[in-house]
Amino acid sequence: AGVPILRFICLGLIAVAGLAFMAVASPYRWQRLVTFLDPWADQFSSGYQLVQSLIAFGRGEIFGEGLGSSLEKLHYLPEAHTDFLLAVIGEEFGFIGVSIVILTFFWLVVRLFNIGRQAIALDRVFSGLVAQGVAVWMGGQAFINMGVNLGVLPTKGLTLPLMSYGGSGVMMNCVALAMFSYFAKVIFMGVFLLLVTRFTDRSTIDRASFAICAILITMAWLAGEIRSFFKLRSNLPLPKKES
Repeated sequence: AGVPILRFICLGLIAVAGLAFMAVASPYRWQRLVTFLDPWADQFSSGYQLVQSLIAFGRGEIFGEGLGSSLEKLHYLPEAHTDFLLAVIGEEFGFIGVSIVILTFFWLVVRLFNIGRQAIALDRVFSGLVAQGVAVWMGGQAFINMGVNLGVLPTKGLTLPLMSYGGSGVMMNCVALAMFSYFAKVIFMGVFLLLVTRFTDRSTIDRASFAICAILITMAWLAGEIRSFFKLRSNLPLPKKES
């Protein structure tokens, strides 16, 4: 957008310094930040949630225990339907299932960045920046959530976009993708993730929210198809008049 990179660096350093001061000044915040380094040291208190998540991944191994066969989601793993949904997927579908989810999000982020570059190349700078902003939003949130589930980042309260429980959160994810609905692959991937979530944990999305999201996606797809039809029709050559 033309903002000097030095300004971003300065703001980032100030933010990091402020967060570091807040963490060190409060013992319970510092304990929460460092627990992920060795959750087994306090596995029945501060490290309990992460330990149960790692157990879920361990039980899944390569191919998983099978659809609906997770034990950790039966009140052993706290917040199994929101923050730690990926651990349940890892337990039921194993390394293969987790890899598919990660690659799907990677494809979605790359596709959104490509949309942004194409829009900027067509002098639609605002649309391009919005597309790249949505890519950073979903990619960053998914990266943090996956890192927390795998124990490589401190435990946070971020959900997995398009998959974790929550009507308003999933709806806003769908609205963000619907802005680029004329790219059918993006919408198809959103529907795919919703369906995977629906069959993985039945408490993930309530029926009303799922219906609203489905309607929004369908309307966005129809709008893109209608727009493409009229655009194609306007480019057709006019018939020549007979003399």
